[in-house]
Formats: sequence, C-alpha cells, structure tokens
Amino acid sequence: MSLSINPIPSASLHPTPSTQAQTPPAVPPTANPVQPDETALLKAYLKAAQRKVLHGNAGLITVPPQSTLGQWLGLYRRLLENTVVQSWLRAQHFAPDTLLSINPSTGTLSAEVEGKTKTFQLSDTSGWGQISGPLLDAAKVIAPGNNGDLRVRLREDSIQVSAKVVANFEGVSLPQTLTQARAQIRHLEHKDTFDPIPADDHLRPASSRSAQALLVQQHNAARYYSTAPQALAYKRLAVEVANNLPNTRAEAKKWADDLLLKLTGKPIDSDTVYLNRFKGGESADTATGWEHTFQEPWSSLRLPDALLKNFSEHDWVPGNLDLDAGLYTQPAGQSENGGYGKHNQIDLKPSQVMHESWKTDFQTQMTQKFDAFWSAHTDDYQTVIKGEFVSQAREQLKSAEARSSAERALQAPEHQFTRGDYSLVMAAANNIPLDENTPLSLEQLQAKAPVNSTPQVHALDIHGFISSDILRFSNDDAGRQVLYLPGAKPAFLRFDSLDKLNQWVIDQTKDPKKSQSLLAHFSLADRQNRKPGVLIQLASGFVPGGSFTGIGDTQDGLDALFKKMAAGALKTPLNKSSQSKIEGDVFSTLATAAKQRMTSDTDVVVKSNSEVTRDTWLNDITVAAGLLAKLAPIAAPVTGAAVIAGLTELGLGFEQSASGDTEAERDNGASRALDGVLNTLFSIGASTVPEDPFALPPKKELPVRNPLVQPQVTEIEEPKPGPSSGTQVVNDAGAPAPKSRPLLPM
Repeated sequence: MSLSINPIPSASLHPTPSTQAQTPPAVPPTANPVQPDETALLKAYLKAAQRKVLHGNAGLITVPPQSTLGQWLGLYRRLLENTVVQSWLRAQHFAPDTLLSINPSTGTLSAEVEGKTKTFQLSDTSGWGQISGPLLDAAKVIAPGNNGDLRVRLREDSIQVSAKVVANFEGVSLPQTLTQARAQIRHLEHKDTFDPIPADDHLRPASSRSAQALLVQQHNAARYYSTAPQALAYKRLAVEVANNLPNTRAEAKKWADDLLLKLTGKPIDSDTVYLNRFKGGESADTATGWEHTFQEPWSSLRLPDALLKNFSEHDWVPGNLDLDAGLYTQPAGQSENGGYGKHNQIDLKPSQVMHESWKTDFQTQMTQKFDAFWSAHTDDYQTVIKGEFVSQAREQLKSAEARSSAERALQAPEHQFTRGDYSLVMAAANNIPLDENTPLSLEQLQAKAPVNSTPQVHALDIHGFISSDILRFSNDDAGRQVLYLPGAKPAFLRFDSLDKLNQWVIDQTKDPKKSQSLLAHFSLADRQNRKPGVLIQLASGFVPGGSFTGIGDTQDGLDALFKKMAAGALKTPLNKSSQSKIEGDVFSTLATAAKQRMTSDTDVVVKSNSEVTRDTWLNDITVAAGLLAKLAPIAAPVTGAAVIAGLTELGLGFEQSASGDTEAERDNGASRALDGVLNTLFSIGASTVPEDPFALPPKKELPVRNPLVQPQVTEIEEPKPGPSSGTQVVNDAGAPAPKSRPLLPM
C-alpha cells in the first residue's frame, strides 16, 4: 500500500460518555488526503506504460521525492552516500558516476569497474558483506521479491528508476501488450493514486514500508555504519593472515608440475596424473614395461600427494618402483574398463620422477616459508585468534541464555554454559568488556592483556604432555573447570570439579573417534614413544621459561597412554603443576605454542635416519596447519589445506568433507565462519561457529584386497560427552578426486 509518511492523527482518546440524549450526530471519518506526489507518480507511470507498448521502451521515471517510493529511494541514496560505503567503493576503484546493480534477493552487487563487469558477493573477501546490510534492507522494500537487479539513477536533484521498479513497488504488472496497457490505464487514469496493496500480499506488507519502518531503518543504518569500519579492518587482517599461511599442498603441486614439465617437455596438470601401485602385472609395451588389465591399484595418489608421501626404501631398489607402479591419467576404478596400460599411462617411469624429486629440498623450502610467515604475521595472528575466542564465548553465552529451562535440562552437564562460566573464561581477554553485546574495536583485540592472579589459565596437561591449544580455566582449586577447545562446537566445556574433568578425559580415550580428536590437539611428537628429554624443548614453547623436570620420565607417548587410560590402567590424567600455567598474554602464548609446534616437531623428525623422515615431517606440518585452523576464524580454508596435505589414499579425499559436501559449500564455508565472528564482535548480527573437521592422516599406505574405491572419510568431531556422533562421508566409487583448491576460497 502506498502510505502517507505523515499519517493523520487518530481520533480523541477521551470520548464523551455515551447516552442517547448527549450523543451527537455521527460524523463520517475523514479519509487521509492523497499526497500530490503520489498522484504525480501515478501519472508518470501511466505515461511510461504507454511508451512501453507503443514504442517498446518505457524509459526512466523521475520519482517524486515525497511519494512513499520517493522517500525510500531517498533513504537508499543517503545510504549509498554514507562515508563508509563511499570509502569502500573508492577502494574497489568504482568511478563516481558508476551505475550499481544490486540484487536484493541474492545480495550481490554488479557494476562496471575499470572497463570490466565485476560482481561482489556477500561471502567474498572484498568487504561488501560488511557494508551492504542497510543497503540491502532498503532495496528489499523498494524491489520486493525475486525480480532481478535494482538499478537507481541518482541525478543531482532527482532519482530515476525504471517503470518495472515502480510497478513492482506498487504491486501492479507492467503491461506487455496494447490490450493490457489500455485496461490498466482505463482502470487507473481517473484515480489519484495506485490501488491499495491487498492485505494478504506478503511481499509488500504495510508494516515494512510505513513511516515507522523508514525511521527504524535509518536508526539501524546509523548504528551499523558506526561499527562497520572495525569489522572491515578485522576481516582484512584475518584474510591477510590466511592468504599468507603457507599451503603445503599447493607448493607440492607447483613442484610436481615443474617436474613433469622438465621430464616430458610438456605442461601437464599434475593433479590429473596418478601414481597407481599394483601387486604384479603382465609385461607389455608401456613406459614401465608392465600393464594391469583386470587389476585395481591398491594405492592411488595424485602426483603432488605422492611426492609429499615420499618414496620408501623399497622404491629405492632399482626396478622395484617401475615394477609395482605407474603414472596414469586415471585413478582407481578402471579394472572393468580396460584396466591400466598404454592407453592411459603417462610416457614416464615413476623412478624418473623419484630421482628428479631428490634434487629438491622441499622440506627446507617449506620450513623457510613457515619461518617467514611467523616473522611477518605473528601480531596479526594473535589478534585474529583473540577475536575468535571472544566471539565463541559471546555466542555460547547468548545461545545458552536463549534456551528454556526444559531445553537446558536435556543438555549434557558439560554443555550447560553459564554467565559465571563466561566471566571465568573472559579472564583470558580481561581488557574486553564483559557485556556480550558491547561492540569492540580492533585496537581492543590487538592490545595485550596479561592474566591476573585469579582466575587461573593453564594449558591442558595430560600426564605431563601439554596441549598446544586447549586451555583450562579454574579458580585455583579443585572446583569448577572450563575447557576451551578452539574451533569446536561448543568451544567451551564446563565441569563442576576437577574429578569430573578427569573422568571426561578418560571417557574420551574409550571412544576411537573422540580419542583421535583429543589427540589432535597435541604435538605429533608427543604422541609417539620416545626417549626422555625431548619434551623439554616442546613444552618450553607454550610456557617460556618454565621448568619441565620429570616430564619425560616415561617412554610412552600419548597414544600409548590413552590406551592405558581406556583400559583402566591409569587414573587422574590431568596434571595440575604450575608448569602449564599461563601468566602473560594468553594469545601471545598460544601463537608462540603454534610456532613452536611447527618448528620443534620438524627438529625432532629430521634427526631420524628412518626412510619415513620426510613423510612424518609432512604429517607434522599437517597438524600445525590444523592447529591454525582451530584457532582462527578462517578455519575452513586452512583446515582444508591441512587435511589435503594429510595424504589420504586418492590424495584429496578429505577435501570434500572438510567444510562441506559441494564446491559451493566449501567456497562459502570459510566466509560464513569469519562473518559470524564479525557479527558477534562488532554487533552486526548473529554468528555461527564452524565445526572442527580436522583428523590426523594415516602414516602409511595399506593394501586392500577388494578393488579400491574412494575412501570413507570420517569427520572427527571435537570431544564431547555422550555417544560418538562422527559422520562418515563416502565419495562415489571410482569418481576422480577433486582438484586442489586455493588456501582461501572465500
């Protein structure tokens, strides 16, 4: 309905007492007078409708500013001219007179930028999602429904839109034929305004376009744009961290591409080349001298993943690798379609690739890249993980307080997060206001805030092994304990006593999925049996200056200890020593732990003369990248890269399940997680917390008896009470594995 922005006041609220003698004659109610601008808009529209059917082009309509549509377009103009929006447009190189096309239903913006049409999505890294909220809200009123792009021509003293926009706003159809035009003109030409919108029109409810709705949107826009610059700055910083985090798998693909170009003289996409391993074959005129007609490979890896997996001592024996393996254009699943032979084999021996790969010190190259990352981005990394921590704490509190008493009673005790628990964990960020609705500034997230004497913050310590990212909050007694598991859902688990936390840890060891998930928060070196003394260097990364006397007294690693706990042989797994206590800035300590975990695990592994030195080191890097994923709101892309580098059979089997079932879900997953953090920290809207899909890779290939299909990939969830809820994702048998993705598909 076309409503007046200044409605006539209602009748008196104090009527005269009703008696027959005193009742005055009834006075007919006075109808709201039609605003002249509404009449002018109707006349302009009818002329445009005539032009449409007579000449094929309705042209643009200059909308009278005091009409209902005109007032909403005026708000739209003011939003576009807001300094935050204008600054963003300049940063994206928009010319001042660029005509913008905004789709209210999808949230996209399209325009010609420097001679090319460019489209911005709510989920991209440009920041459009952080400045577009009020614009889209107004656009949905101006152009309700799914009617394509809204284009508004802003003149110096007027605003013009198409006849289609006016018709859609007023709830009429723009005529397409002369007959339709005559009927519509005949119906409207003697009216002063368009017909009222029907009460059952859900696209154009009167409440959404009223004077009050206009004022509310103006107020909300002012609040929104007061915090938008902070959200934009945080997003730029988080994306910068993600973009610069070295991607082991992407670097391996470049390495494999270069090897193929050097050995064949042809540019070949190494993700289309598979190193397939077999158990025997028949002699044939092929590059390796063998073919495998009715046999499935027991192992199939894309070439970049095969290089990361490294070649074993068995492969080093002359003739062995070429006898057992070949380079093919197809993975598993061809045993009934001609098998593997000259028709799908790359004209190159695997041994040639192996020998050429030995000339590249890939391990040193990646170590240098990680060192460069930490040198340049440590401070920004700390800011990002602090923002994630505060976001998860606020979201969990809001979610908990929104539940009814009956809903809370159905939750596991560990999930019943309270305001007291929230206050306890916020000791890690004690410079942040406790009010969960207070907008934050980037400066607050960047500031260091050493932990006070109470509450206390410890790294989780299980039998002397210190987690690189799980935090334990307490009041320095055996009472309430709260764990922070970065990236998990929920991120905070609370326990009424230290005894109950001990029992929870033991319970995790009894479930294979939960056990693996908890172990993933500890260094790979901690998990392996070893001689005493190695842990001193590892633990010192988390608590600089701490003394770790006695920590390495057992040769059992955490894997062995978890099995003993599951069998009931070990009790009270938690260590309350002061060695794991954090007294400085929590997030600086976490960053130091992440860096130390990368470098120290590498140092431990490279001292070994085993043939799996490089394989194990790369698994370490996988764990380290996963650690970053757990801590940062850029979880999806980093975790995806980490899991890909895990070298599961068929190489990229994990990529699909890491953050979604489809390409689109994976592309949007990271940005949804990051935008959820922005919403919570800067009071833009609701938030979500990403799942934790990280799992350790297998250490070596295992032969299978049946024909190989795409592997089952289990998404390991963070430890939580109750039965395991891990979900298996199975790819179609024989389907090619997805190609590698960039680190940041946001």
